[in-house]
Amino acid sequence: MGTQLDWSFINVTTSTLFKSKVQNCSYTTGRPSAIDQWNPGQLSITITNTSDEAAGFTINDKIRIRLEQQDFPNDYYHTFYVQEVSFNDQPGNQNGSTATIICTDVLGRLGRTNVFTKNMPQAKTITQLTTAFSSDLPANATMPATYTGTSTASVNASYTGTVANRINLNMVTEQGILWQNQTQILLIGRDDIAALATSTISLGPESPYYTYTNIKRIALGTDFLNSCTVSTEVTAAVNSTDATSVSTYGTYGGTLSTVDYDLTQATGSAAWQVFSRSDPTSIVFSIDMTSANSSNCADVIKRLWKASPELFCFVFYRKPGSPNLIQYLCQFQGFSMYITPALTTFTFSLAPASFTGVFTLNSNVFGILDQNILSFSW
Repeated sequence: MGTQLDWSFINVTTSTLFKSKVQNCSYTTGRPSAIDQWNPGQLSITITNTSDEAAGFTINDKIRIRLEQQDFPNDYYHTFYVQEVSFNDQPGNQNGSTATIICTDVLGRLGRTNVFTKNMPQAKTITQLTTAFSSDLPANATMPATYTGTSTASVNASYTGTVANRINLNMVTEQGILWQNQTQILLIGRDDIAALATSTISLGPESPYYTYTNIKRIALGTDFLNSCTVSTEVTAAVNSTDATSVSTYGTYGGTLSTVDYDLTQATGSAAWQVFSRSDPTSIVFSIDMTSANSSNCADVIKRLWKASPELFCFVFYRKPGSPNLIQYLCQFQGFSMYITPALTTFTFSLAPASFTGVFTLNSNVFGILDQNILSFSW
């Protein structure tokens, strides 16, 4: 059995610790599946407001939710920015009045950051982003140039739009990983994933695993795709179709916008989408944990919130009627949590690592692909 985690809530802008005022908090980051785009995360904190405590919060205040650890007190946190304060004023003596502080993360701020005729020379997908937009980040936020990307992003001599939209276009083209924690947006190229795909986290139904309270296996469903058209900024549209899947299930088509720089790369993008999504029986996972049922929740959060996060884990589950455990190596796509003074509940969204790992050749983690059998021209 576990105990409640030790969370702290800090208004970094005003240097105010307001943990004692928090009634509940909801948190989201990442995306539900490997198919979705990366949306801003949200932190929503309901506080006691019987003495107008909410007056201490204003737009763009930096709010930090932190997991307290005696040995490493400042290592595990995520920073958000106040966007709105919602008041629930009670009549009479107002002893029940509350306020909800609604915050967004760095990507959310970049979703409200417009650039006009920004010159973006052709470059590797991640290099193009870190070069073009580092100066557009909120104060003290970072977008580390640790990785360059594998695909090449096309030139755009006069990009006009939000920074977040261009980040999504480049990362959809790259098919890498975007992760947010601390005060950073970490962009990881697909050929760099294999080196990161090691973890000591194992989620399972009982000890010795980090025990979950519920697991959902979700078939591809509406994300099923066996014909994909890729539309780019600089090439004609291209299409890839899995003829066998179409013959079996009928046509399930879709369109993808990318910044692939030439037809060969765009064709590879379309082929990859069809290859990875043309089996409707493919599954992703949604896993619930609570601080009351697992003593390992803090360890999971520490690994996801450290500066170089561990974004992979092993998932163990049993099919109904079978005593045998099935194992998947999975990548964290995102997670949410709901915090009260007594309990924290978590929902983790995970996808099999093969959704991205198939790009990586000669990898001890993902295996070695014979290019005479399977090859993508990226």
